[in-house]
Amino acid sequence: SPLDDVTDLSYLSHIVFRCYEHENVSKAPQDENNSGSSEKNRYRVEIAMSPGVGVSKNGQQVLWPDGADVNHETAVVAPLQTIAHSGDLSRFENFITASIKDFSSGQPGDYEDHLSDS
Repeated sequence: SPLDDVTDLSYLSHIVFRCYEHENVSKAPQDENNSGSSEKNRYRVEIAMSPGVGVSKNGQQVLWPDGADVNHETAVVAPLQTIAHSGDLSRFENFITASIKDFSSGQPGDYEDHLSDS
């Protein structure tokens, strides 16, 4: 897994979510009881991440550099690494929703509070 080489997240760490439309899925009429689900099937999500700035010597990443090794000549932003290919948009939405619920439960202003406001 590309995440196996990530030891920590540094300055300029970032996660990128890319959404692509399937070219071979036709635009089906939406079912009133299941609005949006057929629309979500037309899309897929790819997730990529960069652990941010790291130290590079001779083209190789230094996992635990000495303080003196960190300077403008050796510090580079790691390139994006794809960590999930072609996940369905509906599965991605379910995952994000469940994660928000899990990590915000019991906190003031959490996910459920926002749902009750709408």
